[in-house]
Amino acid sequence: MLRVIVAVTVILSFSACEKPTQDPSQKITGSGITSNYTIDDSSFEYTNFWNQYYSYNGLEYIILFKNSGKVNRADLHKQSVYDIQVLGPENNEMWNANISAHEIEIERDLLIAQFFGDDSHEDTYEYYNLSNGEKLIDFTSIPMTISIPNSTDKRFIGVLSRNSNKENLANDKLGVLTFASNNRKIDRIDILAANKEIAEQITRYTPDMSFVLEDSSNRIIDGGRGLILWNADKDYTTDMIGGFKIKLYFFTEENEVHEILIPVKNDEIQFTGIVYDKEYFKLKRK
Repeated sequence: MLRVIVAVTVILSFSACEKPTQDPSQKITGSGITSNYTIDDSSFEYTNFWNQYYSYNGLEYIILFKNSGKVNRADLHKQSVYDIQVLGPENNEMWNANISAHEIEIERDLLIAQFFGDDSHEDTYEYYNLSNGEKLIDFTSIPMTISIPNSTDKRFIGVLSRNSNKENLANDKLGVLTFASNNRKIDRIDILAANKEIAEQITRYTPDMSFVLEDSSNRIIDGGRGLILWNADKDYTTDMIGGFKIKLYFFTEENEVHEILIPVKNDEIQFTGIVYDKEYFKLKRK
């Protein structure tokens, strides 16, 4: 199936509702796409217009899309540059950025940039805070998500692998783990091979991940990729974000498994409490 990658200019504006809702559902309505284009054997020229009206957790967004240009067929799978501008209630600029990506999506209070993989690379994702443009996390594969009852706040855990199609990690850097919320980046750890030989033995793909529960009131969902902290609620404090560990599974080409066990307490990674084989790994907090 042919995937067409195009450049998009995105303008967003939002205004706060007087009574923010606790309903975490998002609502999206929008106009259909209007397109003008011409196609020949080697390229096509296009102009597209569409918009979305988006509300989430008491904020309303108007998102206007326009993209136009000329694309050669040989360049269809190249990343596009997205010019993004976010405006406040009085049309004052809150943030702007240029993001190179294959696709941009908006979900909950996040702007998500996606970079498609190929036969030898994994898909890569970046999450940005929609209100201030802060880059929160980048990762390959699928992140782990932590939910807090009666709150729209979440925590994300992801690993950027050497197989990312966007970032070229050094060969001895087996991955970069990030722990973030939907509002800020919390922790970031480089996972390094202890030596060159081990770097060659470990596969380049994203390691498998799982939660290890220490508090029986918490519950694992989504096939092990999600965690609900039942001891917290909308009025949570940082000491309620914990009671679990993150386990990473790194595989060798011979299918041997080497694990890293990472405790989380008081809404941060307990770096000195991480358990791992020092003959295989070196860890560095960024």
